[in-house]
Amino acid sequence: MSNIIIHPVNETYIRIECYDSIAGDLHSYFTISIPNAQYLRKKWNGKVRLLDKRRMQIYRGLIPYIKDWTKDRNLSISFSDPSLESGKNITSDDIQKIAKSLVLHNNGNPIQPTNTNH
Repeated sequence: MSNIIIHPVNETYIRIECYDSIAGDLHSYFTISIPNAQYLRKKWNGKVRLLDKRRMQIYRGLIPYIKDWTKDRNLSISFSDPSLESGKNITSDDIQKIAKSLVLHNNGNPIQPTNTNH
């Protein structure tokens, strides 16, 4: 059995299934301290936690970092949905193909997408 199992939640989040000790380490690792943060009447400690420990949810885009984290700690990871594991990156060429396939109009006039990358 894997130490960490990742499940899809939606297009933004994934849910992590693991032991509480691993969850605590992940929670600490995915916490960012904001330098020179303005503390709001002592209700905020200036830290942003990317892992919601109650729901065990984190942003889907952080999967590569979770993979690296598990690899560094010799932990096993598995995915309930194989599409999560591939983590296929979209290239600029992919975006150009999609843009060219669109038929865009503004008030009945065709719009031609342009490449803003130089």
